Amino acid sequence: MNTFNLAYGWTLNTPKSLSVLTNEFGQVGIIYSEKNFGDTQTLLLQLSEDMLSMNSIPHHIEKVDVSLKKVITVSLAHYIIEWEKDNKVPK
Repeated sequence: MNTFNLAYGWTLNTPKSLSVLTNEFGQVGIIYSEKNFGDTQTLLLQLSEDMLSMNSIPHHIEKVDVSLKKVITVSLAHYIIEWEKDNKVPK
């Protein structure tokens, strides 16, 4: 897992195969760059001091957990994890 410190005191944990784009305004884009599963869609988050909103959730994301301590954890779908194991994608 990779850990990112985001705007407004949020922390993001993602699998290493995801790329994260962010800015100081609390906008976060999380993308799985492997194109074997169709179009690449972005998980879009908007952060504020006391709120997180998901503006989209792509098919390759299994779930997004959010804790009261401002920690966001993103999990990949099981078929992506299996594909990465079969194709020896670095973790």
